[in-house]
Amino acid sequence: KKVSIFLREFEKYKKTIKELLRKIEIRNKYYIDKLLNGELTVQNEKTVENNIPLNKTLITELFDLKMGETILKNQIEEHKINDNCIPVYSATEENKIFGYIDKNKVKKILCENDMILAARGSIGSLKLTDGIKTSTQTTIQLIAITKYSSYLALKYLENNRSVIFKPQGAAIPQITIDGIKSIEINLINNKEVETFLRKIDKEKEKVEKLLKLEEQRFEWLSDKLLSGEYIIED
Repeated sequence: KKVSIFLREFEKYKKTIKELLRKIEIRNKYYIDKLLNGELTVQNEKTVENNIPLNKTLITELFDLKMGETILKNQIEEHKINDNCIPVYSATEENKIFGYIDKNKVKKILCENDMILAARGSIGSLKLTDGIKTSTQTTIQLIAITKYSSYLALKYLENNRSVIFKPQGAAIPQITIDGIKSIEINLINNKEVETFLRKIDKEKEKVEKLLKLEEQRFEWLSDKLLSGEYIIED
């Protein structure tokens, strides 16, 4: 009975965190949509109405688009073995690292503020890179060619993903360079907007990490309590 009560209370706690995350996601979506479409702007750390139309530019004016590298499995190490090794991203699992490769063996290097777009696998998922990386042929690499904020471009593309990133006709659904090179991006030339969006992004990430941690803790405790390894004392 004590175990049952404890686990029910823990479930309520998790639901509270999930509800908080849901509210943050709704709030963030509202601000991202309004700020990236020019209906709001940020002045002195506060959002205000904005009546100045935003300029647009083609994605190709901001990024050089390239397919990822053709990398052989025998070129990839499971772990970083020396300082020359850089992470390799694939599109199959939301652009997660799946190995390391000697940077001297690849031609297409991604640097900080470049982006990776999943062309196959987790179609449409985006990642803003940090440090030196590369990616496989299942991705499109967006190499920054201007000083415009790659973060704001990323948020704009994420916000319009359902409209923009439509798979092309093929045996395996995929996104092609030709399919995205005509995308137009709203230009928000306001550092305060970026700072504001980064702040609410971090708030969301913090709650997501807390939820993940508590779910892992709940699973571990449930196993211990229900197997009798742990008991609950008065």
